[in-house]
Amino acid sequence: MNKPETFKFPPKVRLVAKKIAEAADTAINAYVRGEVSDEPAITDRWIGAVAGASETAPGRYSRRTTGIFWRAKTLRSSSGRAAEESRHGADLLGVADIHIGDKVVRKGFLGQAKRCEMGEVFDSQRWNQLELQVDQMLTRSAASFVLIYSKQHGIRFVPAISVAGYGRRDLFALNSMSLRDFFELHLACFIGDRRLSAAHIKTLDDLLDLEVLRDYPIKNVLHLMIRSEEPRT
Repeated sequence: MNKPETFKFPPKVRLVAKKIAEAADTAINAYVRGEVSDEPAITDRWIGAVAGASETAPGRYSRRTTGIFWRAKTLRSSSGRAAEESRHGADLLGVADIHIGDKVVRKGFLGQAKRCEMGEVFDSQRWNQLELQVDQMLTRSAASFVLIYSKQHGIRFVPAISVAGYGRRDLFALNSMSLRDFFELHLACFIGDRRLSAAHIKTLDDLLDLEVLRDYPIKNVLHLMIRSEEPRT
């Protein structure tokens, strides 16, 4: 996804996206040095760095002030009911609070991280697993992405929908964007799902329950509308 050419991102958005990218780079640098080696460790590392680089807590802002607060949850990969990742396909749920004066926009995205380098082709088993994870994420939200962790190219975001049904098994053959570009679009509200408004597993479990309800034959729908009117004098 390319940035709109005629749109100028607000200075606050550009500044926060730059700080987030610089913080996330520390995780990739640790990956290059061999201090972290697998996806969960890299994810935890950059999430922690980004959380420290963004504002520590939401607060009150004047009408001309924009405040940005970002937080994330990593999904557990254990077994049974605790297997959050296998239940939803994602290993990351990120949520942004954008405060503009007394108004607040909350929205999030899902991510599934994979280590990958330019020219690398996944074997069938690994690619099939990714396609399953992508399908699961997309049933929760269209704001789903595959995160490439690359020693040469840093962290890149690939739209999950572009992975679904793609047969070449090469993530770098798909359109992607840098983490900084992604967060500029995310914080400027071009990317994000308002239903993903809390960095908690219940957010995804509730969406899963709604997905299950789609299979039930619902014949009637009750639509209630409440209108408040001032009493006539």
